[in-house]
Amino acid sequence: MKKILSIAIFTLLAVNYANAARVEMMKDVPERGDFDLGPTSFEIEASPGEKITKTMQITNRKGVAQNFLVAVEDFQGSMDDPEKTVLLQGDKDGKYGAKDWVVPEMTTFQLKHGERQFFDVTIEVPKNADAGDHYASVLVSAPPTVDAENTEDRSKPNVMITSRVGALFFVKVKGNIREEGMLRSFAVKEEINKQAPVDFKIIFENKGTVRIQPSGRIEIKNIAGNVVDVVAVNSFNVLRDSFRAVNFQWNPGDFSFGQYTAQLQLARGYGDLTDSKSVTFWVIPVKKIMIGIGIFAIMFLLIHFFRKNIKISTVKKK
Repeated sequence: MKKILSIAIFTLLAVNYANAARVEMMKDVPERGDFDLGPTSFEIEASPGEKITKTMQITNRKGVAQNFLVAVEDFQGSMDDPEKTVLLQGDKDGKYGAKDWVVPEMTTFQLKHGERQFFDVTIEVPKNADAGDHYASVLVSAPPTVDAENTEDRSKPNVMITSRVGALFFVKVKGNIREEGMLRSFAVKEEINKQAPVDFKIIFENKGTVRIQPSGRIEIKNIAGNVVDVVAVNSFNVLRDSFRAVNFQWNPGDFSFGQYTAQLQLARGYGDLTDSKSVTFWVIPVKKIMIGIGIFAIMFLLIHFFRKNIKISTVKKK
């Protein structure tokens, strides 16, 4: 019995040790003056009361030894400015925050150049957590270090910049969730485009309790209604209770000219619901037209000059 108990304890300790933080020296790590974090996002689906563990990694590419700090903040989308995709909340609580659920295995560590730190992040969902999405970010920063002895001019203040990168945690709590969203607008930046590219903007609103990922396509049609090109609208995240703006471009060919229609077909990312909108615009490449006119004018003058000289030569021979 004691032997079995000892084996069980040893196995448990071995598992815990395997999951503990560790450092590995990587080969041929370039000096880029920064550090690399991965993964940059985690999609987690859990029940209330459930505990889940994920592993993050940091690689030092600064060229020197570096201290690192780990912190957790809530983030959320914006209802005021759709251009702001992710709003970190600092010390504040987010509307649907999960920072109190997220516990990194370590908050400080040091790495030599080329070393990679692995550490676990535990997400423990409260038993009374509301169904739907909750958001938090694990942020890793590299505070600058100043060597006072090697400072050339101590009278001048040192400008110190702290590098900070984060991994986003999308925690979806199982339960009675609601998926609801809609295309708010589809517009072209310029109705008359004098040069490529042609810029489009999509604004989508998420009214549900979970993240939505719309996707689709923009068909470019000429004045005759024929499809001349297609712009893919890759899936993009729209956080719960927020607006999201995304921009897309169409690069017309060298000889594109005239009136066009852009037809958007956007799947909402849930069910079979699709939104459709269209905009009309012009492509008038003034610069290319002027160059063409200039070339035509030069050719016309050259032809006229040669014809005139040929006539004069013919008259003289007679």
